Amino acid sequence: MKQILFVFLVIILAACVQTPSQQSASTQAEFPTNIPSATTAPTDTPRPTLTTTLTPTDTPKPSDTPTVTPSPTIASPQIIADFLVDPKVHYFDNFDDDNLSKWEYSQGRVTSSDGSVRIEGKSYWDTSLCLRSKINEGNGVIFRYRFSKLSEFEFFFQTGLWQNPSFRRFGVYAGTTPRTNVWVGKKGPGGKVLHGILNSRIDTWQLLTMAVDKNGNFLALIGDPENPSQYKFLREELGEKFKGNKWDFCVQANSGLIEVDDFYQISFDELK
Repeated sequence: MKQILFVFLVIILAACVQTPSQQSASTQAEFPTNIPSATTAPTDTPRPTLTTTLTPTDTPKPSDTPTVTPSPTIASPQIIADFLVDPKVHYFDNFDDDNLSKWEYSQGRVTSSDGSVRIEGKSYWDTSLCLRSKINEGNGVIFRYRFSKLSEFEFFFQTGLWQNPSFRRFGVYAGTTPRTNVWVGKKGPGGKVLHGILNSRIDTWQLLTMAVDKNGNFLALIGDPENPSQYKFLREELGEKFKGNKWDFCVQANSGLIEVDDFYQISFDELK
């Protein structure tokens, strides 16, 4: 009987005593924690995204817009358009800076002041003003001029040496009765009177155009800058003996006072 009670007591005690692992399992069941199990991969805490700081580039400065000096407008363009096809300005001198660096001239008798050039004539045609650059075929000059009483003067294109066989000149005596002056070698066959309607008066501004094309043809045109319908002109066909040259442009004065202003050097396609 005692043995039976002893066995029964052992069974009861065994039922009441729990192993540590059983206690842990019971505790886990009753009190879950936030600690992840060993088999659960830890969640990565997102790292802050790096904001790339760009090195600031220099803001390009706007380039300076070049100041383009517009080609000067030729005075009394309608006069020119009636005689030249597509004239273009290549050089302009209004003499405002009193600078004659583009010219050869007689010292003391040619002066630049107040925006014009004054040319004082001297006997034996001893006063001159000449453009340093050459006038090519298909080129010409346009400028204003005026003259005093008893002035004797000439505007001309010229090549070669005076009194040599190669000498050529196409000139204009541009006084009150304008006429051309032509030379070939040692011979001066003379010239012709310009025709048209123009009252050339002393101390009055006039506009002179002189041009040479590629075929030995020349134009002399004198007009009133204030009235394009008033002009005189002459076109001379001088042909082979005048072709293929580069020309000097000059003003020569024998007496009186001549003023020149607003000088244009031009090119053109052809004479009309």
